[in-house]
Amino acid sequence: MMLAKLLSGTTEILEDRYESCGVCSEEFHGMTHTRSFSGVDPELWECLKSTSRAVLGTQYEPEGAFQGVSTTPTPFGQVRLEFKYDRATKSLTFVIKEKPFLVFEELIWNNIQGTIQHCIRTRSG
Repeated sequence: MMLAKLLSGTTEILEDRYESCGVCSEEFHGMTHTRSFSGVDPELWECLKSTSRAVLGTQYEPEGAFQGVSTTPTPFGQVRLEFKYDRATKSLTFVIKEKPFLVFEELIWNNIQGTIQHCIRTRSG
């Protein structure tokens, strides 16, 4: 999988090799445009948010909340996801609420998975 930067008109590859997340598993919920990731501890959740803010310009509202909406600008329009993080079960669920036609759903999920993998690699040195 790859972590891609959507802010440039083209896709800039920040991470180009696939590595298994290790502690994460992802669950696809059919056609509901929902993905859940397990094994996401609080440190990983904070890293995911700070990395997506820095790389993609994502905003999380309300700030500091475990449930809310993330908004990421793209050249084609914004991507809005509902998120819910459960510290007790270490699960993180996203639901796509709005996305431009030209931003493929799989790219959204790959970016989240890639960012989680990046955060795991960074903290394990």
